Amino acid sequence: WDDFITMIGNKILKTNPSDSEIVVSMASYFNDTEHPDKALAICGDYMQRDSTNLGVMRQYGYAAHLLGNSKEALETYKKLEANGFDNYESAMIIGYSLLKLDSAWNARPYLRKAVEKRKEGEYASLLHLGNAYIACGEYGEGIGCLYEVIETITPKNDLYYSLYNSIGEAYYKQKIYEKAAKAFLECTKYKSDNPLVYYNIAQMCKGMKD
Repeated sequence: WDDFITMIGNKILKTNPSDSEIVVSMASYFNDTEHPDKALAICGDYMQRDSTNLGVMRQYGYAAHLLGNSKEALETYKKLEANGFDNYESAMIIGYSLLKLDSAWNARPYLRKAVEKRKEGEYASLLHLGNAYIACGEYGEGIGCLYEVIETITPKNDLYYSLYNSIGEAYYKQKIYEKAAKAFLECTKYKSDNPLVYYNIAQMCKGMKD
């Protein structure tokens, strides 16, 4: 089915390469069906002729985000923001891109905005905000965000290991060894065969004795 849609879409695009509505529709389909490389390609081709269409620009930026090209996603969504595209999606992607580009301090206000605008049950923005706080040395705020993510996720899944591990590391950086040990102990519930977890617990116990 995907191949059929792609074939039909490509035929339409060949005869209507400057039709922005068709480009946006096809790019949206590709982004939604885990083919962001195709979305990036058709939007990039269109933008060589018209770089001002916000709909095409949005699909291009989102495709870049899905492909992990944080620099391109950031530049594109900043242009969208300057043109009035200011919502959860823009705040989230700008914030996340800044975080991935080692600019956690600048990421925080965008991620805070994304948290404020998020739908009920959405936790990605809260997770990234927690990581941004921790990266800036604001451990209390970061740990609070991560614990809120833990309360949000149901059922429990593999993300719990990463969350408790980040919490443990944040407590360790503050030399709060007992709470760090408890967080690392929680990690054993999700990756009981990971020797690093037990090493971390042992180091925290050692820290409590010193």
